[in-house]
Amino acid sequence: MQTSKSFIRTLFVVAFAPLALWLAGCAAPAHRSTAYQKSDAVAHSTRVAAREVQIELNDLDAVMATLGHLVNDTATDLRPRFAAYNQAVDRLYRSIERVELAITRMQKKNAAYMEEWDRHAVAMNYGITREHRDARKKAIQNETRSISRRYVETRETLLPLLAYLEDLRKMLSTDLTVGGVEGIKNLADNAIENGRKVQTALGQFSDQLTDASRQMSSFDWTRQTATAQFRESEGQSKRMVMTKWIRTTVFRMDR
Repeated sequence: MQTSKSFIRTLFVVAFAPLALWLAGCAAPAHRSTAYQKSDAVAHSTRVAAREVQIELNDLDAVMATLGHLVNDTATDLRPRFAAYNQAVDRLYRSIERVELAITRMQKKNAAYMEEWDRHAVAMNYGITREHRDARKKAIQNETRSISRRYVETRETLLPLLAYLEDLRKMLSTDLTVGGVEGIKNLADNAIENGRKVQTALGQFSDQLTDASRQMSSFDWTRQTATAQFRESEGQSKRMVMTKWIRTTVFRMDR
């Protein structure tokens, strides 16, 4: 009887040992179940950076518009137009600072994610999986370096333009006269032309960040956004149909 119990116990251990090992493997390192969350953190920070770059682009567009309005349109009072230009330049300064912070946060999140890749590499068993892992990591690093280069390039074109716009602001603040505005018109038109080129670069950078964010996320937030927009549009259409029906019905009842 005792021998039978020992035999059954042995069979139980042998039969369920693989399951126990599998369960232990799933629960052992906490970072196995949370590793993808670091990629989601990278995706989120990259998406935030894309949004901040887009805001920066819009603020630059406002600067170009207010400057063009100031120097190219005749006005009885130049002061409101200069005030608008002055405020637009200040907003551009603030948006540049926010982009700087967003890019820094994105880089920190990416560094933490790369550390997670290195931690998981130790646990891989086969050479082919390690090779795939290395290739994927290299692709992510290449994209990160490409983003960093694009960021530096946009700054190298934006900051000189910002200094140029600042010079124009100083000139106008001391010579806000009809003659003074007419005298800087060619300078302002040159700044506007260069600003449009910078806007193109910023737009391309924002698109690159948006695509990188989608690639690094565990869910396709672009489709989710599109679905939400479709549902909102569908809801609006239904409300319009209902409103039309109510108006038609009420109109007939009134008659």
